[in-house]
Amino acid sequence: MTRGGEYGGGFFFDGVFPVGAASDTTAFRNVILTGFPELAASQFELATAGWDSVAVDVDDRLIFKFPRHAVAEKALQREARLLAIIRPRIAMPVPDLRIEQGPPLCGATRGGGL
Repeated sequence: MTRGGEYGGGFFFDGVFPVGAASDTTAFRNVILTGFPELAASQFELATAGWDSVAVDVDDRLIFKFPRHAVAEKALQREARLLAIIRPRIAMPVPDLRIEQGPPLCGATRGGGL
């Protein structure tokens, strides 16, 4: 996979997703199903397409977050580490963000009450 793209200059995951993929769940669905074939009957919906990442909601219970560039990938990994440190130390629900190495790398979080 070519790791190209910068801020606003295309997807970090060039070569995996076609141009314009941020507005279409099909490419993301295919990548998710590669690692999670048990989700084949699930409903996939684009949750948000931000500057740093694209989020895909699966059945209102899982969120997959795909970083758009190298800085966003590092931030996603840092977020997962910090949430793991915070989760056992506070009484409120904290997302369990798990990094899937891919390709492409993505973060998966259980939704519905976290």
